[in-house]
Amino acid sequence: MGPTQRWIVKASERLGALLERADAAAALADGRVFVNGRRTTEASLELEPGARVEVYRARAAVEPPQILHEDSGLVVVSKPSGMATEPERRGARQSLTHEVARALGVPVAAVHALSRLDLGVSGAVLLGITPEARQRAARLRGEGKLRRRYVAIAAATPEPPFGTWTSTIATARETPRRRISTDGKPAVTRYRVTGIGSPVASGRPSVLALEPLTGRTHQLRVQSAEHAAPLFGDATYGGPRQFVLSDGAVRAFDRIYLHAAWVELGPEQRVHVELPPEFSALWQATGGAAGALENAVAVELGA
Repeated sequence: MGPTQRWIVKASERLGALLERADAAAALADGRVFVNGRRTTEASLELEPGARVEVYRARAAVEPPQILHEDSGLVVVSKPSGMATEPERRGARQSLTHEVARALGVPVAAVHALSRLDLGVSGAVLLGITPEARQRAARLRGEGKLRRRYVAIAAATPEPPFGTWTSTIATARETPRRRISTDGKPAVTRYRVTGIGSPVASGRPSVLALEPLTGRTHQLRVQSAEHAAPLFGDATYGGPRQFVLSDGAVRAFDRIYLHAAWVELGPEQRVHVELPPEFSALWQATGGAAGALENAVAVELGA
């Protein structure tokens, strides 16, 4: 979504004065003001003629994140859908890293996201609070001991029902979308179908257990769509925006049906985040068998 207010400065003046006239001063401290494409929080900034000033609407408030695990500077947090992992144009202070910094009483600059979830995705995020913690996470990742499990509900069923997806994912010009391309970076994901629902227009919905071995932006969303199984709520990659219930009622989606169910910091340290209730509600609406979601959390995907 673009800015709600935009100016091209005609005469030199302080940024604070411009925002006060526009009744937008509160956006400054919230991190929603950009000058020539760069975020600023300085009311005293002197604007030169021709400077571009943009103000973005604040995101709706969502439930605060829950800190689930702390160990020597490594922190696992439950991110709700609708919250950005890191500051973005519609607010810095509502981002996960800012909320965690506030909860732990540490500077925002000390909080580094070691895994990231897209805005419409929920679940476990790993954060590093100290350089030593970040080095430990890098060592665990290099040893193959830092694992992540995702659960998704797709609008169709990929074939074959289990295996490993290998793709090369690249950026799409002038858009946050990603695409499959030979000039991209390697992306590897283990997957398994743990349940299949009743036929709908898009195919037979399915529950997917997903374990990424690489960390490309939008990796799971792009690969699911590549294999003809876009995720419910993921309109960016062809997923349905809504679902028609058996009684004719229409359920519109306000999230992507992808959830980071656990992160593992070695074989004896797995931190779980429960599936949101809307997953069960949607899966029941598709006519899917009981236990598919639970199996997606627990099943071993193998090497």
